[in-house]
Amino acid sequence: MANTVPGIRAVITLLPDVERPRWPNRGRYMPHVVVGDPEQREAKISGNTITEHYLGVLVADAPDELTPGGSAEITLRLMYWPDERYEQLVPGATFTLREGPKIVGFGRVLSSIS
Repeated sequence: MANTVPGIRAVITLLPDVERPRWPNRGRYMPHVVVGDPEQREAKISGNTITEHYLGVLVADAPDELTPGGSAEITLRLMYWPDERYEQLVPGATFTLREGPKIVGFGRVLSSIS
């Protein structure tokens, strides 16, 4: 992915009880973030439909190891920009980190980068 794709710096924490997250640990990792309460632990679902706004991101620089309960400062590239505007991901915004409907962590935006 080219460096022309904008991104954000964020601090993220994996949940301590998450089982087998697909955290990058030396690989490509493309989770979603949902802006909102970092204490949320279940996706909001109506019937069979998730009712939250998922934002696709690419982890551009992760530590080699991040175990459940661990935290790291990382860069998230905004994969679908400019079609998706990512307007809610401003410094100070909090979010949950998602693998489909599964919440695997949470974070806070530190800054925007180009």
